Amino acid sequence: MLSDIVDLLDDAEAGLLYRIQNDERVLRLVWDATNAAALSDTYAKLRGLSYVASRGLIDDAELDEARYKIDILRELQVIDVRLLVSLDGLPDQTRSSTVDLLAVSTGVAHALNAKLVRLGLADTGGVTFGAVYSSVQITTFGREVLAILR
Repeated sequence: MLSDIVDLLDDAEAGLLYRIQNDERVLRLVWDATNAAALSDTYAKLRGLSYVASRGLIDDAELDEARYKIDILRELQVIDVRLLVSLDGLPDQTRSSTVDLLAVSTGVAHALNAKLVRLGLADTGGVTFGAVYSSVQITTFGREVLAILR
């Protein structure tokens, strides 16, 4: 992953090493991205983490946002991304049952929906009670995160 970051930065490894040693925020960003990459289960996620980290390293103004996105990417599992892809394929403002979209049990569907809502990647499109979401719709941020993974 560090090699990918260096390539995306179009900078020598020595430049990144210097920044890591001299800027605590850069050290934390690279640390967070590396830890998330160690837990990554797909190459798309690994590539997405490298991309987000490089954006934060190119522009200091984006560094905190990059760390936030890395935390979001770290939490996503393949099934979460499958749901985001399915939701992205629906017309705007359309909600469809997650049970139907992914052919999962009702309990798993509710848990997946709640997770995506908590991360800001999906929205219920209205008021729900007891945090039980049978269907959700993708948010603008959800589409942004999905674009990072594509």
